[in-house]
Amino acid sequence: MSSRPLFRPQSVASALSMTTSTTVGEASNINMISAIGYTITWGSGASGTFTVEVSNDYVPPGKGVVPFPPNTGTWVPITLSTTVATTGTAGSAYIDVVGISVAWIRPRFTNTSGSGGTWSATVAGKVQ
Repeated sequence: MSSRPLFRPQSVASALSMTTSTTVGEASNINMISAIGYTITWGSGASGTFTVEVSNDYVPPGKGVVPFPPNTGTWVPITLSTTVATTGTAGSAYIDVVGISVAWIRPRFTNTSGSGGTWSATVAGKVQ
């Protein structure tokens, strides 16, 4: 009998500031997971955009072993099918990333104007 990996929902960003020019959520190791989804919520305040970044060379602090010491990684944004943007009012969105072949993934918010507000994100995934 084979098993299909399941990536249970977990918080990767909790009340992060939207005032800072850029904030990133916690990175998730998604080896063997081909479908990932983020539920993102935000409060009123700043306007900006959410993206998803991926890395194959990230090694978290405290997890490095010879010959792979901790590494901040090379983070590259992926192209989303829909732009997820905030306009100063509270809201929520779902970002679906299917068919991804990468080791690490994380959400990112970039402020384009204004101040105030926070954002949070939960991630889950599975093999398709």
